[in-house]
Amino acid sequence: MKSFLIAFSLTAMIIACSPTGIPVKEYENHEKQDGTTALSYSLPLLNATSGTVLMQKQGGVTVTASVENFQTKVSYQSDTTVFECDNNYQDKFQVKTTPSVSVSPQRVDFKIKVTNDMERILKIKEAMFEIIYDGVGYSIPDSVLDDYQSINIAPGHDHEIIIKGPSTLKLKNESTISFLIYDMPIKMNKASIIEERGNYEWNFIYSKHEVSKDYDVGYTYYYKEINTIACSKCGGDGKINNEVTCAYCLGTTKVGGAPCTLCGADGKTDVDCYECGERGIVDVPLSPRAPSTIYYSWFFKLQTIPAGAKVRVYNIYSKQYVVAPPDASGFFEWTKTSSVNPKPVLIIENNDTLKLLPIKSTGKASGKVIIDYSSGTPIVKNGTVVE
Repeated sequence: MKSFLIAFSLTAMIIACSPTGIPVKEYENHEKQDGTTALSYSLPLLNATSGTVLMQKQGGVTVTASVENFQTKVSYQSDTTVFECDNNYQDKFQVKTTPSVSVSPQRVDFKIKVTNDMERILKIKEAMFEIIYDGVGYSIPDSVLDDYQSINIAPGHDHEIIIKGPSTLKLKNESTISFLIYDMPIKMNKASIIEERGNYEWNFIYSKHEVSKDYDVGYTYYYKEINTIACSKCGGDGKINNEVTCAYCLGTTKVGGAPCTLCGADGKTDVDCYECGERGIVDVPLSPRAPSTIYYSWFFKLQTIPAGAKVRVYNIYSKQYVVAPPDASGFFEWTKTSSVNPKPVLIIENNDTLKLLPIKSTGKASGKVIIDYSSGTPIVKNGTVVE
């Protein structure tokens, strides 16, 4: 253990004296942050005209008409794309989650409530329903007609009917939509013979309300090991057969008259595949590599008089200053983040902070910095004080 520490210290001193030091690669981070996007959509509105009464009573039958409310639904879709990667052994992927808004239903649906206050069964098939928009009649689907024509309402009961109307895509803004019921039985005698019929009518104005609203957009990222394929140079063996002359028999296939045991009397031997580095496989990356910057760091020793000053160094990954305890040999690591304005080491003594570069006045790296506080004003040796 002692020999290891001595060897490490010597190595650190050598590195510290180097003007370049240890190269440290920092990849640029282009990941996107979660945000919002504005989505615009048209929300249909139907309002009864001023002369329209929603609940209408004629004889023994009351009919109430309204329009089914339009609802918005927000859905999210995730799309995965290849993203630039910050290492050489993985692929990186971006998952973008984006919103979309849909409005339903995409047609005008009328909700009709029929109340039978007569003393006889009311058969809806006796009446006729009609929808008119912009003066043109709309053909109610046969399936809807079949449903409501089979409805019988007992005395004192009511029944709701949904009548599917025209698509909102066909309607013009500020157009008029009318719903009509013709020949509804409103009076019957005890023999259930219809004595009187009535007509009902409701008019609505269709309009579109333009809405714009912000919705969340999310980004997540994940890594996968790079795909590999068999090396075409060595066929996946990791070695290239009979590539170089045998060093034992020098290509003669024999040694001392006997077949060469090293090459099997072939005169050539296998070599490690330079294409795949003996792995037998080669990487097939999908992600481009992210742009990177090479920084250089070196180790230096710090002596303060008196001892006990606190040290903070700039971490290139977290982008902030962190407390920096020395390693087992008493060395601090400093990264030169820029050739113009590098981030200094912060030396804190009695709540006063000294900004220091472990660089000599000659511009060379310093292996040991001494700061003497005994006179009240710090005196620095083998280092450069910056503002």
